[in-house]
Amino acid sequence: MRGKYICPPNTFLFLMLTGIFGAATMVGCSKKETGNEQKELVILCGSSFPKPTEQLYSEFTAQTGIKVTTTVAGSE
Repeated sequence: MRGKYICPPNTFLFLMLTGIFGAATMVGCSKKETGNEQKELVILCGSSFPKPTEQLYSEFTAQTGIKVTTTVAGSE
């Protein structure tokens, strides 16, 4: 079994480089929150629901302080 590799050297090198580059790109993906940012919840709302849900949105904003923005569209 001498000279036999579990993983051929070229494959091992490829996997190592892929792992290193993958880890390097993930480092820049984190987002730091600052205390002064306004939080917002965006909701896609069906065209028949905007009026009934306005009360829910205002109550949610009053309790959490998070602004609710809706996008109204049909579901056809």
